[in-house]
Amino acid sequence: MWKSAPYEFAIGIYTGNSPIAIVPSAHIRNPVFTAEDITDFPARFVADPFIARDGGNWYLFFEALNAVNQKGVLAVASSRDGLKWTYKQVVLDEPFHLSYPQVFQWKTNWYMLPEAGRSGQVRLYRAVDFPWKWQYVTNLMDGAYVDTSILNYAGRWWLFTVPRQAGGTLYLFSADQPTGPWKPHPDSPLIVNDHNIARPGGRMTVYRGQPIRYAQDDDPTYGNALHAFTVTTLTQSRYAENAVSPDPILSASGTGWNGIGMHQLDPIETAPGQWRAYVDGLGWARPERWIDAVFTNNVKLDGFSVRPARLRAGGHMLLRFFWSNIPSNAPPPTAFVHIGRNRKEILMQADYPLTNTCECYEQVMRIPTNLPPGKYELRAGLCETAGGRKIPAKGISCSHEVARIKPFIEIIAP
Repeated sequence: MWKSAPYEFAIGIYTGNSPIAIVPSAHIRNPVFTAEDITDFPARFVADPFIARDGGNWYLFFEALNAVNQKGVLAVASSRDGLKWTYKQVVLDEPFHLSYPQVFQWKTNWYMLPEAGRSGQVRLYRAVDFPWKWQYVTNLMDGAYVDTSILNYAGRWWLFTVPRQAGGTLYLFSADQPTGPWKPHPDSPLIVNDHNIARPGGRMTVYRGQPIRYAQDDDPTYGNALHAFTVTTLTQSRYAENAVSPDPILSASGTGWNGIGMHQLDPIETAPGQWRAYVDGLGWARPERWIDAVFTNNVKLDGFSVRPARLRAGGHMLLRFFWSNIPSNAPPPTAFVHIGRNRKEILMQADYPLTNTCECYEQVMRIPTNLPPGKYELRAGLCETAGGRKIPAKGISCSHEVARIKPFIEIIAP
């Protein structure tokens, strides 16, 4: 594991015979969708999956965190079978952070209830060209609420939500229709100051006549597991629920894409007694491209990531390098990154000192607007911090003092 490697979410698929008994499938290789799949901007992670089926197509809505401004946007991928996904585009981008793109149908229209807590509103959107274009409809409630989940049950609509600054307190509201007006439930707040079970963690699903509420476990760390509760009573005057199990239904695996935690699911019944759940997992970032480069001071360049690898001049890319064997008892070397069309050309460069506590270096780089279309290689290497002498390297990826990867990026015409 690389010290300082960032955490990142990715999206996977679990299966089972109910929406409360789902496990990894031997036939599905997770994750099925990652930030590497985003092709039009550098994404740090993808999370909060919600599924819609329309006209024989499957659509995966999700949050993508833009590495340029650290703001979440909502995007969509498509599929013919719900298993293999192709990224399409961003569908909603506001001046404030967005996540949790909960999509649902009402009458003849598709609606989206995303998290927009930093706007100070619970905002409802309607598709004007599903799934590509969404239009703001109304503010359901004032307040910085997060991960608001909507449910249509027993002839009434229900909202479960937590305040952004008090994520351990769960509130319940109800209305005759999704546009409101929304009224507080007399038993609200349902949960007070319990970060293990309050914050919503996915679409509420009616199973065998009873709603299932999913809750993130955010104690001791955010998004470490997911719990499920069967709602036994839900009327305009009373609310009651029972835990499906004393243990989470989803939790960290300890390794890989969900090694740190899991915090949301969106279940769908694909056939009687056959359920598929779209889930997200939190893990440590790893190289998307592995290379073999060892320098004479024994420092290794294990791999790198670049997002996206194909972009237009003037665009941004997220660049990460993963180093190991950095000495702690000697002056740390300085790493350099050069981009050009051949070994001698330097059209872009970045230099940064390595330390034994910073084995994963990342930088958002902007491609010059005058860079002509074509394929460009990356050259990464080390030099002595004092004096600047390049440190020789060896390995199948190396040429003289640098590790060369070609082609590294492709600049496409505007």
